[in-house]
Amino acid sequence: MIDPHLTEEALQLYALDPGSAGPEVRGHLAACADCRGTAEAYRLLLDALKEQPMPVFPFDLGAVVADGLEVLLQTGAPASGAGKPGRISRSSAVVIALLIAIPAWFFRKTAWFAFSAASAGLAGIILGAAGIAVLFTLYKYYRRYQQVLHLINN
Repeated sequence: MIDPHLTEEALQLYALDPGSAGPEVRGHLAACADCRGTAEAYRLLLDALKEQPMPVFPFDLGAVVADGLEVLLQTGAPASGAGKPGRISRSSAVVIALLIAIPAWFFRKTAWFAFSAASAGLAGIILGAAGIAVLFTLYKYYRRYQQVLHLINN
């Protein structure tokens, strides 16, 4: 039993494919009227979306995607000219640096006072915990990415 309720993501995944839900999810839905009602609402929404007509584009979508892929493969840059995937522009980097540097400058004495008495071991623990949190977050996003790709491919 999940305490106190299922997440929205779990309810949506259940509505998409009830057979793929684990026994814990099915057991919670059998006992919880609130979650069962929400899952039913998601299922009704999905059924209504399936009944909608397929969108018709005023252009050949396949040709546009193929052209974009061709440009990406030939030049290594997206056709939109936004730069390489996964990289930020120089202006974005400057803005990010300023957003970090300005508060750091104003609170430098306070930060130095707060952390000057901390030992190297404490700093290592803080950095290690932050690193672990980042790794878990990246793993969560990667798993979500795999689930979305699986749903798209099926």
